[in-house]
Amino acid sequence: MKSALNLFSLFCGQALSGSVISLLTLSSTSVGNALSPQDFLVSLPITMTVLGSAITVYFASFLMAKYGRRTAFIVSGFIGIVGALLAIYAIYNAQFYLFSLAAFILGSATVFNQYYRFAAAEVFNNEGNKKRATSLIISAGIIGGVLGPFLAEKGANLLAVKYVGIFWLCLAVFVLLIISQLFLSIKNPPVIYSQNQSIPKGIFLQKEFKIGTACSAFSFAIMVLLMNATPLAMHHQHFQLEQISPVLQWHFVAMYSPALLLPFMVKKVSNQSIIGLGCLLFIIGGLCGLFFQQHWGYFLALMLIGTGWGLMFSGGTFLLNQLSPQHKHKLQGISSLITYLANLTASFSVGLLMTITQGWQIANLSAVIFMSIFSLWLFYQFKKMKT
Repeated sequence: MKSALNLFSLFCGQALSGSVISLLTLSSTSVGNALSPQDFLVSLPITMTVLGSAITVYFASFLMAKYGRRTAFIVSGFIGIVGALLAIYAIYNAQFYLFSLAAFILGSATVFNQYYRFAAAEVFNNEGNKKRATSLIISAGIIGGVLGPFLAEKGANLLAVKYVGIFWLCLAVFVLLIISQLFLSIKNPPVIYSQNQSIPKGIFLQKEFKIGTACSAFSFAIMVLLMNATPLAMHHQHFQLEQISPVLQWHFVAMYSPALLLPFMVKKVSNQSIIGLGCLLFIIGGLCGLFFQQHWGYFLALMLIGTGWGLMFSGGTFLLNQLSPQHKHKLQGISSLITYLANLTASFSVGLLMTITQGWQIANLSAVIFMSIFSLWLFYQFKKMKT
């Protein structure tokens, strides 16, 4: 019963925090487009979201190590409430840079989303159950992926000032998140935590850390590049918010759907196969985005890219969950920091690329090239593991 309640609490936390991420993905560029004084600054709010995440991600792991998962997740909810209130004030007063600061704070709150999957592995001791619990919690992102764009679409014109309603709904989501985490009761592992405790250098060379972090960071960066560019690319082609929203909704569904199947496949399919298939889908999705700019083309490209990310991210998480318990929190924090620094680079690139006439095509071509090179590196790493 206790395990089920813990999983339910983590599932709700993943879904609710994920809904804010998808809400910001859809709405930040729209608000930026409405408030930005210069075209090249349109993607600054979403970039500030990623920057906030990158700066806070390691602090989040420290907070969890010292005070526990439950406290840290509740704190994230209060940070989110502050960010939502500031966003509401900024939009009311048409303050672009203040809204960008609000996006930074909201990014700091949503980065805790990265740790629900790690917390899920602490609910059980059995390795098979750990993987199933991890996949279940990741799959909660399906709800977040559908709910976030839905709230953004409905909230855009909810009140007299456009887009303000989105962030009142966002505030309500954070309140629900705090309530859901009150039921969480995962005990801290019996590890003496010290801020100055050093990590053996050799542990960074372990295949679990190296490949798991590389898969998480690289898949996330490429996915963020194309996902954040999509609303701008579709806006440039005069698609309306109502047409853009379902593309992102189904993209998020595709991102987390593999986690529904993986619990039944963990004993039959290797991590190498899961990650390799993810790389292949990324490449095919990038090619679709490169050659098809119709509405269905964006839909297909984002679905394939989302599924590719889901496979690579889950495979990488399975590897990271095998890390030494003694240094687990620090290593998870470092891995997440690397992931978000890669995301920050990709997100910042969106604003620059989308000011170019062929920016969407360049983004997809870059994704295909880099993912192909990364696939060759992974093949080499997996081959070394077998020898």
